[in-house]
Amino acid sequence: MILLGMNFVFNHYINKTLDVVLGPICDYVLAPVVRQVFFWNVSVLSIGGGAKDFVFQKKTHFQMLTKVGPVQPTYFNNFFNSMAQKYGWGKLVMAYYRNGQNYIHTDLCHFVAESIYFARDKKHSVAVVKLEDNTIDDTLIKQMGLDTAG
Repeated sequence: MILLGMNFVFNHYINKTLDVVLGPICDYVLAPVVRQVFFWNVSVLSIGGGAKDFVFQKKTHFQMLTKVGPVQPTYFNNFFNSMAQKYGWGKLVMAYYRNGQNYIHTDLCHFVAESIYFARDKKHSVAVVKLEDNTIDDTLIKQMGLDTAG
């Protein structure tokens, strides 16, 4: 998949048929494409770019990327920070299933969880619980039980 995306962009650049790139959506393809087109001064518009690196390395690696679309992980960060402030939450537990919502985007839940964790207000402690298929019930009881409540 990554090689196909890079090959597509290279072919259009070589043939002088590339003014702007629309997509790719998959972060694993998007990252190398955006890094490459920087040298050609070509813009990329994508609804992808959910991983934290697309936010934190915007000025160094992803200058040519404009993220568009209705939902970006930064919206989740603002939401959780606002809720924690409003209700006085100090300890947050974030549980996610890495392969959840893969029909929308590979590792979507992982990217959203990662973005929330790294962009959170640092005065809140956040415990991250990665759920696995065979241990979900046990993990929820141990990691998110009475020890975290309060």
